[in-house]
Amino acid sequence: LFIYIERDLKDVMYSLAKSRKDYFNDYNMWWGSYPLEYNLIKDKPFEEQIVYQVLYLDKMYREKLPELDIRRLLIIRYEDMCNNPEGMLSTITDRMKIHFNHKVEQVNRMESFNPSKPNLDTEIKLLIDRAYLSCKIF
Repeated sequence: LFIYIERDLKDVMYSLAKSRKDYFNDYNMWWGSYPLEYNLIKDKPFEEQIVYQVLYLDKMYREKLPELDIRRLLIIRYEDMCNNPEGMLSTITDRMKIHFNHKVEQVNRMESFNPSKPNLDTEIKLLIDRAYLSCKIF
């Protein structure tokens, strides 16, 4: 089962910036998956790297998802998962049982939780927002 979790792209960008700062204490250090276009963006300022990283990966996933067997694909919105994790887990276990004859046992109950909103300096958010508004690939 391929589970694709959709999340607001700007939140993903902010999260990547926060991860760069948290893990390396440096916004210029790469963190996360590498898009195929990495060589085109690796020398750009960090805020442009982050924007292009997210947009290129999102584009790749959206192009590839239709190639998957629909029975093996489950698309979940991040906010729905946060608001109703029990329901999402139930959907996953049902799909596993129906399409793969595999029983998944849930051990613990999950409570809803607030979607993560990265705590990031306003200046960094503004740099990312400007880079996003001026990006030229889509």
